[in-house]
Amino acid sequence: MLTGRYNRGMVSPDPAIADARVRQLLSANQLQEAERLCREVLASHPSDPAALHHLGVIAIRCGQFQAGADLIRRAIAHRADIAEYYFNLSQALIQLRQPPDAIAALRQAVSLNPGFTSARMNLGALLCQENQLDEAETEIRAALAQRPMDPALHVYLGRVLRWQEKLEPAIACFGRAIELNPSFAGAYNSLGSALREAGSIGQAVAAFRKAVELKPT
Repeated sequence: MLTGRYNRGMVSPDPAIADARVRQLLSANQLQEAERLCREVLASHPSDPAALHHLGVIAIRCGQFQAGADLIRRAIAHRADIAEYYFNLSQALIQLRQPPDAIAALRQAVSLNPGFTSARMNLGALLCQENQLDEAETEIRAALAQRPMDPALHVYLGRVLRWQEKLEPAIACFGRAIELNPSFAGAYNSLGSALREAGSIGQAVAAFRKAVELKPT
């Protein structure tokens, strides 16, 4: 992490107040100050789950993924009912190339908070990578039901359907994403791939050209 130091001479902050302040600091990317405050809390409350979790998040942001995972697991040992902890644990596990454990963490996050759309999105993406396409489709459809106007989710679903060789509904998903965001180069590229596989070569070329026009690099 950043410093690993705290001022022992200061009065320890109230953990609940510190939690709110650390969240503000993390949103502003003020990692050093956030870490300092977390360590002040832990000096007098060594098992405080929020401070442990926040230190884990800071470690992950600094590229220290194993340390981040270990800290968040310590937080979970004290509070196993917070979906956010499992979600952030999954971020470290993905970087550590431990997809089965990351999937398990995301499943727990969704179980604790069924409305956690970002967790469902990431779970669907990981399940795709592991070739668990039916479950991936279920999770992405659930996320899409929560956020129907999100073009990225329509593209995610379209890609899963394409990998399942369900080309017609996949093409419809990519088309819907383009309706929602006409400047979405990735949607045009995915549409081109699906159209090519469906044998619509002329339309595929047009979609690829549009993707390059929107994102030349």
